[in-house]
Amino acid sequence: MTRFALTLLCALVAAPLAADSTITRDYVIAENAPYMHHSCASVIEAHGTDEDQMLFIVRHMVMLSLMNRAIDVEGIDLTDAQRETLRDDFIAALGAYCRADPDMLLAAAIDLSVLSLAE
Repeated sequence: MTRFALTLLCALVAAPLAADSTITRDYVIAENAPYMHHSCASVIEAHGTDEDQMLFIVRHMVMLSLMNRAIDVEGIDLTDAQRETLRDDFIAALGAYCRADPDMLLAAAIDLSVLSLAE
């Protein structure tokens, strides 16, 4: 994937968080803390039927990954087609990492998925 795909990922997943200027790295770390122990499999066991909670967890882990990589997400605008393509690419990457190793930490699988879109 290209840097453009990574930019789209930022806008799709993390921009709603980044738009709030009160959100800091410490806030994102604190929000992730209760979930950082989860593997791909265990997060589904614990929260898999709650789509809102799963989205909350994934968005915050993506935001942390982007912050750790010093990737700025402000001011990104997407078309509906770009959002759909990016969503599909991110889900495919995350799914591939989790299928390959269900015991992989979810945060690691998300970070690798973000990285794969940047390459």
